[in-house]
Amino acid sequence: MTTIKTPEEAVKVAQELERVKAVVDELKKQLKSYVDVHGPLDVGEGLWGYHPGTPTWSFDPKKLKEMTFHMAMDGHNPWELLKLTSPSIKKLNWSEDVLAQFGEKKIPNNFRYQKK
Repeated sequence: MTTIKTPEEAVKVAQELERVKAVVDELKKQLKSYVDVHGPLDVGEGLWGYHPGTPTWSFDPKKLKEMTFHMAMDGHNPWELLKLTSPSIKKLNWSEDVLAQFGEKKIPNNFRYQKK
């Protein structure tokens, strides 16, 4: 593999990356349809199919107060463990000025393709 040296080479690499990604996405879609009908597919060193993901928990909002009490009793600071998600913050409908009184806005800088 060679190093990209010119803007033209970089554009070609980026375009090829998008093409390959589209092909991979389509192939995965077709393979998923096959597995849906026929079950997991053994490919030698691996298995294509449905595998358990990382477990998530959903808590009753009415029980969170009790939960934070138990966290504190166990020596944990509940406010270091409980995080507001972006959707939850949006539901507050607070301005950025109000939110800034309580915290700091962080914007991740992700390397990815984005349409113009």
